[in-house]
Amino acid sequence: MAVSFTSTMLVEIMNQLNLNKDTSFITSGLNINQLSAVTHEDGPLLVIAGAGSGKTKVLTHRIAYLISSDFMPENILAVTFTNKAANEMKERLNCLLSKEIANLLWIGTFHSICGRILRHDIHKLQLPNGERWTNNFVIYDESDSTNLVKGCIQALDLDNKVYVPKSIKSFISSLKSQGYEAKSFGDIAKNHREIKISEIFDLYQKELAKNNALDFDDLLLLTVKLLEQNERVRNYYHKRFSQVLVDEFQDTNTVQYELVRLISEGFPKEERHNIQRDSLWERRGLTVVGDVDQSIYSWRGADFKIILGFQNDFPENKLIKLEHNYRSSETILTVADTIIKNNKQRIEKTLLPTKDKGEKVICFEAEDEIEEAEYIAKEVLYQSKKGLKYSDFGVLYRTNAQSRAIEEALIKKNIPYQIVGGFRFYERKEIKDVIAYLKVIYNPSDTISLKRIINIPKRGLGATTLSKIEEYANQNNFSLYKTLLEIKDVPELSEKIIVSVQNFVELIEHLRKAAKSLSLSDLLDQLLKKSGYWDEIQEEGTLDSEERLGNLQELYSIANEFEASTHLNPVFYENNEEIQSPSLLGDFLSQISLYTDLDNLKQAGNKITLMTLHLAKGLEYPIVFIAGLEEGIFPHSRSINSLDDDEIEEERRLMYVGVTRAKEKLYFVYARARRIFGMREQAMVSRFIGEAPKNLLNGYYGGLDESVSNKKLHVSKKGIKRKYSEYEVDELIATKGVTNVTRVIAPKISQSSVQISQSLFAVGNKVFHEKFGKGTIEQVFGQSEKLLVNVSFESHGKKLLDPKYAKLIKTD
Repeated sequence: MAVSFTSTMLVEIMNQLNLNKDTSFITSGLNINQLSAVTHEDGPLLVIAGAGSGKTKVLTHRIAYLISSDFMPENILAVTFTNKAANEMKERLNCLLSKEIANLLWIGTFHSICGRILRHDIHKLQLPNGERWTNNFVIYDESDSTNLVKGCIQALDLDNKVYVPKSIKSFISSLKSQGYEAKSFGDIAKNHREIKISEIFDLYQKELAKNNALDFDDLLLLTVKLLEQNERVRNYYHKRFSQVLVDEFQDTNTVQYELVRLISEGFPKEERHNIQRDSLWERRGLTVVGDVDQSIYSWRGADFKIILGFQNDFPENKLIKLEHNYRSSETILTVADTIIKNNKQRIEKTLLPTKDKGEKVICFEAEDEIEEAEYIAKEVLYQSKKGLKYSDFGVLYRTNAQSRAIEEALIKKNIPYQIVGGFRFYERKEIKDVIAYLKVIYNPSDTISLKRIINIPKRGLGATTLSKIEEYANQNNFSLYKTLLEIKDVPELSEKIIVSVQNFVELIEHLRKAAKSLSLSDLLDQLLKKSGYWDEIQEEGTLDSEERLGNLQELYSIANEFEASTHLNPVFYENNEEIQSPSLLGDFLSQISLYTDLDNLKQAGNKITLMTLHLAKGLEYPIVFIAGLEEGIFPHSRSINSLDDDEIEEERRLMYVGVTRAKEKLYFVYARARRIFGMREQAMVSRFIGEAPKNLLNGYYGGLDESVSNKKLHVSKKGIKRKYSEYEVDELIATKGVTNVTRVIAPKISQSSVQISQSLFAVGNKVFHEKFGKGTIEQVFGQSEKLLVNVSFESHGKKLLDPKYAKLIKTD
């Protein structure tokens, strides 16, 4: 049972806890810049926090400092990007203050905070097209949303090969993250395709409202729309949250930024020029913490330029840089800094080491992805013999497809591993089935969930029957569930079908009534038993069914943990009118809808972790491998061929994130050739390795001299053994008199292929590019279809380009 707190009761709790006014326990152990950030008084504060610089410590200690400075816990809002980060913040505050006080703060992700606001106030939202929602809305995950978009495309009689549902859903998501509604996008549509997309968008929103459902992006966009248009609601949250703190600010999109600004400043953006800012921040604060160099999510709407523009948007701001790194060796930090300084769009900072110099970064050039994977597995085994655990290793790569060869090599060596970003727990069929039941119990208007479970377990209600029922519902403008309640009115249905539907509706109605009094775990128990779902899986009697039952038992555990930890804070307006808190089931559905891969990451015993670089942010390992460091793999080919420098800069930020995950030892691994789409393609070492200080790399001999050119062309050198592992050979050595030497074999290159590449472009050719202007080719890599050229442009410096996409024109 949740406890309600009035302002008077909060004061009493604070007095009872006798919070120590001596803030030394909050400020001790902080360096000078951390201390300055923690004790900042009123106004906007921008904290540029380098990797491993203790930003979570600064945020939590600042919250503790604010409470010790007589700010009530209920007046503090802390926003994160993952549940994992929010939980870590809560745990630290439990230790710094107390669990009772920490529970009174609003700490959560953007989505969970917005979901909480909408649970109370969504009925007050008014949209131009008339869509309405009630506070028992459900949240659609990506697959639910995509299925709904697919239905809209079909309803509009559009070709789903031209308007691919997943791509259209992604495009709509991008529009929402920029603040567009269907109407506002339709008003600026420039061509036939965009007009049709705006029609899909419009129907999609109407269907969401019809189902009383929101997608992830709606949680943010509709909250902003609500705050913009409803002054009373906006004033309440502005007055309530006098202190707003935002983690990972570099990852915010336009809508998230506007949400933070509306709550902090308390007025719509069109009124900003009329506001007297002198007294705006009296006993108020906005603390944003981030690092431009770790902004890696533009593909999902994040805009790093928001943090770059913070000082202009908030002229009263104070800037503090956290540059002392407490994670990595000096060598690793120097490599990271040297690489990232090639980016132009950043706030200058330098990571200052607090640890020893450490080992050089080990570079290994593999023959192909198979040898690359074998090398990683052998190194792991060797390092583990020194006393390291498998859980001390992180293997990072640019794309998920790269994991296959690494997995196979680890399996052969009997090395246990876990993959982050694989098949998520909440995407398993049995879990999605049960959650769909819970969604229908909570919100019978949810047609997507209803259609998923209406024949699970099998009730003889196939696609043809459902089509007839839906057709009747549409003709009479009924919801699907209302039609099921009145199933006898639907023509052309057999008595057997009618009885089956009635039994299903009776089950749902029973569970809806039970949900008002039962705990979540008891509700799950009744659901699984009375629906027959548990018995159906159990009767299969297979290994797969045992695993599925185990997953359902895990869902019980999650429900129990949620009930034990949940603490609902009611909302009060100025007149102390309490707004009813949402049900426990509603909160549970909201939370599990917003889980991410990293929220569920638990180090399952002694296992290596494999993941993409995008998922690695926020994590750290004593030893890190970055695999696939080749042009076209990392940096990705899209960024190389793009005319926009922003894309290659984002790839470099991703490299920076990867490098700074390592605490003690770092490996750069790359291949001479890699099989892509079934074809073996020659590869060239990533520019990011070339940007690192050569004196800090062990095993990389890059450069522009003739010997390196030969090495890139795979020409073997007589008497040279290629380094395979640091414990077998420490460097390139003369092999005279040495047996069992692994030689580098020169690839067979047909003379005709060489002639083709030479006839296209050659070193010294003068060329013209539509964006970069005039230039001279300084290097030619590959051949025929795999040709890459390094061009020195008169006004834009050196660019590595693929002539097939760059449209180079020879001018000599």
